[in-house]
Amino acid sequence: MAGLTSLETLDIKRNKMEGPIPPEIGNLSKLEVLDLAGAGFSGPVPSELGNLVNLRRLRLNANSLDGRMPTTMLDISGLIDLLWGGRGSLCVFATKRFLAWLAPIERTSGPVCGGEEAFVLDTLYSATNGQSWTSSRGWFDPGLPIDRHGVTTDTAGRVVSIDLSGNGLVDVPLRELSYNRTGLCVPPDDDAAGFSSWLRTLEVHDDSWLCCKRIPLQGRRSVDVRVAPPLHLTVLPMLQRPQPDSSILDAAAR
Repeated sequence: MAGLTSLETLDIKRNKMEGPIPPEIGNLSKLEVLDLAGAGFSGPVPSELGNLVNLRRLRLNANSLDGRMPTTMLDISGLIDLLWGGRGSLCVFATKRFLAWLAPIERTSGPVCGGEEAFVLDTLYSATNGQSWTSSRGWFDPGLPIDRHGVTTDTAGRVVSIDLSGNGLVDVPLRELSYNRTGLCVPPDDDAAGFSSWLRTLEVHDDSWLCCKRIPLQGRRSVDVRVAPPLHLTVLPMLQRPQPDSSILDAAAR
């Protein structure tokens, strides 16, 4: 099939294929429509599909595909129809690059995953001055977790280990604190000595939704803090003498 260099449409949906998608499909450089819906494929999406830069419609749904959509797919910029939901675990990883890639596609359907992992990895990079790391491959312009130096994932693309030993990580001073609508509160100084002094060193300190004590921050945003009064509930047992309904007995007596 790789020799069909002028092929523009490949539709093999609803068949009984077995095994992974042939990576050789990635050699069909003029392909505009690739419909593999329900064809019976399993396993990961081959990265070679990212070579199909002329694709307009790609349907991978209703298969048993696993893992994350490969980063190479970001090279396909003209898609108007993309379906990838199925019986497997295949999903689009929720990084800024992938979400921006999905945004202009007119029709999309399939799971997006890993938003929490992406946030944690991005936070780790920012909090330890990632730009100065000895090796920051894949971290500055992130795609999938496995594209990042030191990150190992399982077959479904979930992060299982991070090894950044000897990579020049450093602490970055905290400049902004936001705990709005988390239920957290600022402890009073008698419970945490010097806490309010530490808060004054922050450039930005968002107001908390539920605070323990008012702490004025001169030259900074003030914390709107309200003391939540303790709630005491007292349950009094009430005894009531039963008043039997004798209307039925009275009627029978008559």
